[in-house]
Amino acid sequence: MTKYKVGDKVIVKEDLDVDACYNDIAFVSDMVEYRGRVVTIEKVVGVCSYYIKEDYNMFKWSDEMFVEEKGRKWPK
Repeated sequence: MTKYKVGDKVIVKEDLDVDACYNDIAFVSDMVEYRGRVVTIEKVVGVCSYYIKEDYNMFKWSDEMFVEEKGRKWPK
């Protein structure tokens, strides 16, 4: 079961290291601009992989790269 579903709002962790792997998915330098930003899950791939709306599905992300703010009501 995936941690997030399509439409979920999450925050890209600010402390992600370039060229490090999270759930076997590399965090590359072109992804740095998304650190700390609220993003929207656009597509779920497998158990822990995702594509996000804000990067136009360019990069694959893992659930280890995200944090969710508990109790926050995100706008639709």
